[in-house]
Amino acid sequence: MESPNPNFELKIVEHIITGATQIPTAHTSGIIKPDLIVVHETSSRLTKGNVVNYLKKNDRKVSYHVVVERDGEIVQMAPLNRRCHHAGRSAWNGRKGCNNFAIGIGIVGPGPLKGTKAKAKSWFGVWYGEQDEIEEMASPYHGNNRLWLKMTDAQDRALIELVKAIQSAYPGIGIAGHYHVSPGRKVDPPPMVNFAKLGAAPDMIVADAAPSRVVVAANSSTYKVAGRSKAVAATVATTAGAAEVVKELGTASQGATSIKQIVDTAASLTASYGLVAIAAVAVGAFFVFQYVQDRRVSEHEDGRYETEGEA
Repeated sequence: MESPNPNFELKIVEHIITGATQIPTAHTSGIIKPDLIVVHETSSRLTKGNVVNYLKKNDRKVSYHVVVERDGEIVQMAPLNRRCHHAGRSAWNGRKGCNNFAIGIGIVGPGPLKGTKAKAKSWFGVWYGEQDEIEEMASPYHGNNRLWLKMTDAQDRALIELVKAIQSAYPGIGIAGHYHVSPGRKVDPPPMVNFAKLGAAPDMIVADAAPSRVVVAANSSTYKVAGRSKAVAATVATTAGAAEVVKELGTASQGATSIKQIVDTAASLTASYGLVAIAAVAVGAFFVFQYVQDRRVSEHEDGRYETEGEA
């Protein structure tokens, strides 16, 4: 199928890709200095416009800067210097939170499939057959016996030209897959995406794998809970009886799923320990509330999502 961007006269002027279709997303925040390109697969249905319509506004607040459709159309959804929500818990060369410095490109595709090369099923229940060009590929990041739907030639060509334009506009910018920056947590894009052809450093995978695992582990929800508890304890340690209150509040709040549960826990502890504990509970509740908010943001950015608009 011929691409809607047949000539690929792509240039970037003031962080906008000339020659791309412009459809904005509501889910951007702040200004970034792009130092990295992160390539994703959307893990979605393939109907044209489905992903873009979802990304315009969605409850999970997922967003990419650019989407590459199956027919090769390039759709820009945010200026390349605005923060989008695409990488989640991630790290690159020791820097945590790739959303703060990375351009996200989403290649429309269904994600890993289960079955055989003759007939395989997506995670959202759609079947693909031999006519869809299913490939079996493995890598240290993707594991063995994985099935993937091949990118179209139009997508491959569009991605190459898009990355070339971004590299020209932001000299020295790096490039990686989502699985490079979130190893062990993500497996997109498929292993057939040739990062060497896209200008990645030859030692990219070896050089970045171990540091990313360390930083991502340190940024996990368990680490966050522990860090919050320590901060609370240090803040209110001078209050009589506060250390014990903070310890109990931190332990109880780990399993909490709502602010109401946290408030009930705080009330119970105040009744048990007396008025001297109010200061500790107040400070502790603030940190726990902040943790819950951080967790919600993380959940917005983590995991798969199913696009809307198709039965």
